[in-house]
Amino acid sequence: GMSEEEWCPIYKWGQRGGTVYVTIFVPCLNEEAVKLNISPLEVDFSAARVATFAGGKTAERKYRLKLNLREEVDESRCAYYLRHDHVRLELAKRKAAPWRSLQAAHVPKNPNERPDFDHMGDDDDDDDDAPAQTMKTYAQRGGATQQQQRSSFFSDFGLDGLLRAMPTVEAWEMLPVAACMLFLCLCPFNKVEESFNLQATHDLLYHGRDLASYDHHDFPGVVPRTFLGAIALAVTSAPLALFFQLFGAPKMATLLVVRATL
Repeated sequence: GMSEEEWCPIYKWGQRGGTVYVTIFVPCLNEEAVKLNISPLEVDFSAARVATFAGGKTAERKYRLKLNLREEVDESRCAYYLRHDHVRLELAKRKAAPWRSLQAAHVPKNPNERPDFDHMGDDDDDDDDAPAQTMKTYAQRGGATQQQQRSSFFSDFGLDGLLRAMPTVEAWEMLPVAACMLFLCLCPFNKVEESFNLQATHDLLYHGRDLASYDHHDFPGVVPRTFLGAIALAVTSAPLALFFQLFGAPKMATLLVVRATL
């Protein structure tokens, strides 16, 4: 019998440099049974095959995979390879920055998605499929051929490399930082174990080269302590601490800045 149900195929993905590789596993494929549409933020793949079983029975199985891509791709430079048991897509990124996931952040991970360990890292060597199968670009299938020209503040000033190097931060990754800031505001004061290091940081920020005013002369403590950690903390927190000092903010503001930096 013929089934109208659509199956989601198993697929894997990886990336190298400016290319995302998606391999979709569907057995017994022929080109006439494959439909592929690629847009800057979407891939729509469908295929059908007829399986023959013992006794001459046949069954048609339809496959469909729709991907909402994490970032834009240039469909005019995308390509695909058709093999007997899979289709491999090569999606050309518009921006060469690494993708944290194949699909957009709001899309749940597909249970049939697998990592492609053959396409990880920055090695741009050709895959084994290349010599065995003639590559076809998506444009040869009637896809879009016009490449959009985009400009930005970074590209206008030649800072594209800086933009690509900037990490992408997800909203959920800011939750631990927000929790730390909340606890810091609720409990801004330090424990006794922190007091020596924070006092040293205070002296560096407020007394500078006036070493005679440093607190450890009057309260040296029993155990000798290093200033290296306090120096690093003072250097990293100094810009914001000095900003608050210029506006006459109380030392409590500096304490919050130093503890937040730590």
